[in-house]
Amino acid sequence: IAGDSIANKKPIATHYLVFPSEVVVVTADSLSQLQTYAASVPGRFIQQVIPNYNNDSGTVVLLHGTTLIDRVSYLDDWHFKLLDNKDGKSLERIVPTGKSADPNNWHTASEAIGFATPGSENSQYGPSLTNGTLALSTDVISPDNDGFQDFLQINYRMNLPGMLAQIDIYDDRGRLVKALAKNDLLASEGTFIWDGLNDQN
Repeated sequence: IAGDSIANKKPIATHYLVFPSEVVVVTADSLSQLQTYAASVPGRFIQQVIPNYNNDSGTVVLLHGTTLIDRVSYLDDWHFKLLDNKDGKSLERIVPTGKSADPNNWHTASEAIGFATPGSENSQYGPSLTNGTLALSTDVISPDNDGFQDFLQINYRMNLPGMLAQIDIYDDRGRLVKALAKNDLLASEGTFIWDGLNDQN
């Protein structure tokens, strides 16, 4: 992206119906994806020329004609902070309806499934569930990137506009380990995500 103009547009030439909750992969090399990632789902690939995506940062835009469908400007530090090597590991969006630009809505694909799930639901998928005013996705968090309880979703629903949130996480001895939100202006409903790391990673 240069200014407001989008460089390197690649129209999807294949006519393909994508139904609700269905996943489709647009890739330059479907065979490589299928051979590299054991969790790949055959039959859900559109193979065509696509732009190159840098590992360190980039912007991806999805358009329908001139209508913006989605846009994300990602950074490599959105990956799980304890990874030594990020090459070949997918960043996965956790809550599909969550904000694309929110780095907390992205997590490295689970190591247990080979760090990517081409053609399938993301290994770190966490549907936004709101029950009452505040709901936690799990009672236990085990941030070891195995695809099971790797992060905590704090889902909220507000009855009044203009509410602020301060979310502090303490250990079992009452010591502050993470300041997750500091006077964040809330929507009517939404989600905060904690990856299990403290303020020093």
